[in-house]
Amino acid sequence: GAQLFFGLPGTPLGCLTGFHLYAGPALRVQAGAKPGPPSGRARLIGALKSHPGRIWFVPGKTQSGSAGPRVKPLVPRSSSDIFSAAEADVLIEVPAGGGGLEPDSMVELTWLD
Repeated sequence: GAQLFFGLPGTPLGCLTGFHLYAGPALRVQAGAKPGPPSGRARLIGALKSHPGRIWFVPGKTQSGSAGPRVKPLVPRSSSDIFSAAEADVLIEVPAGGGGLEPDSMVELTWLD
């Protein structure tokens, strides 16, 4: 019927990412709020590898700077590394591909609420 069903991954980081990107926005719409979560862009502190064939979302911590916002990746050691997620205020989108992202690249962010 009209019921929503969300199947989220079993790993802590997968569940967090899936909720913030898919379930949370759908629930906001159901509640009559803006879909969110808010997004933005920032310069990357450090480099990030990409994964062939899939987009990767990496927890990150934003910093303000004179040249605009910057984001430091908090690359998890595993899919159960909840410590990187606990410090994060954004998810950094790493596009699928083989090149990865170089330091100072502009990256897309999704804010965690």
